[in-house]
Amino acid sequence: MPAARPMPDKITDAMSGTTLLGLEFTDMTIAEAVSHIAARPADAPFGFIVTPNAEHLVRLARDPVPTAVYRRALLRVMDSHVVLGAATLLDLPKPSLVPGGDLTVELLTKHLRPGDRITVIGLWPKDLPLLRERFPANPIAHHSPPLGFERDGEAFRQTVAFVEANPARYYIFACGMPRQELLGDRLATRGNLRGTALCVGSALES
Repeated sequence: MPAARPMPDKITDAMSGTTLLGLEFTDMTIAEAVSHIAARPADAPFGFIVTPNAEHLVRLARDPVPTAVYRRALLRVMDSHVVLGAATLLDLPKPSLVPGGDLTVELLTKHLRPGDRITVIGLWPKDLPLLRERFPANPIAHHSPPLGFERDGEAFRQTVAFVEANPARYYIFACGMPRQELLGDRLATRGNLRGTALCVGSALES
C-alpha cells in the first residue's frame, strides 16, 4: 500500500506525548481527547485514530508494516490496563489510559449533533438496530466486509469505495486490527474524504 504523508493537525500539535514500546501516545484524558476530536472542523482532512491494546502492541512488535500505519494516525491513545500495569512494574513511562469503547461512547453521546452522519464498517448486523435507535437524528451507513478483506484486493477496494460513497462527520471502523487501521490509512492516502475515523474494534458491540 502507498505510504500516507502525515498531515499536521491540531490534535497532535496541541498535546504532549509519551513514548512506550516504540509508539508515541498522546497524553490526554478521555474528555480531552473527545473535545479535540469534536473540535475538528467539518472540512478537516480525513484522519484516523488508533487505540492500541496489549494484543495490538504484541503484533506491532512482530510486523513493521502496521507499526508504520499506526505512526501515521492522527492520534494514538492507550487502551490497555495490562500494558500500563506492566509499565508501572518496569518503571517505564506511562501514557494516559483512554479505552476505545469509552472514547467512542463519550464522543457519540456528548458531541454528536443532529444530522451528523456516521459511517460504520464491521459492526455485527445484530448491533446495528440498537445504534440507530440510540441516535435517531443521525443517518448511519453500514458495511460489513468479509473476514480478512485486507488480503482480498477486490473486497478491500469495495470497502474503500463504500466509505468514500458515504462521507460522514465520524467513521467507526470496528473490523479488528490491522484491518481497520489499514483501511484508515488507505483512505487518508487517497485524500477524498473529510472527517474523523475511530479504529475501535468491538467498542459498539452489545
